[in-house]
Amino acid sequence: MANEARIVELTRKTATAFTCAHDANIPKGTLLKLSASPRTVAAADGVADVFAGIAAMEKIAADGSTSISVWDDGIFELAASGAITAGTNVCTSSVANTVKAYTDTSLANLNKVVGVALADASGDKVVVKVGRIGN
Repeated sequence: MANEARIVELTRKTATAFTCAHDANIPKGTLLKLSASPRTVAAADGVADVFAGIAAMEKIAADGSTSISVWDDGIFELAASGAITAGTNVCTSSVANTVKAYTDTSLANLNKVVGVALADASGDKVVVKVGRIGN
């Protein structure tokens, strides 16, 4: 997959375990969304998906596994779709594995925030503090 997230700095040195589909093919660095219960993730594929984190490992389809390690806190360089200015919240976009500016601040939609841009987007990349609001 193109546009994999690149680690700049991990806040926590351990990843969180999530469930995923047995037939899922998820490259390391893929933006992930919550897709089902309990605690199941899939590759983000739409605007403002409910963000779960970034794949910390590759998950190969039909490899016998239904789990994946996920980073959900840290600083990452992500592919940017459109203009993003420093201090702006970002969310997943309709372009695979990219983020865009997200200006919806209603409490009901804060679970869609990937993080906050630490700099203006440049060259289709943006550095983002990934994590939940208040982290």
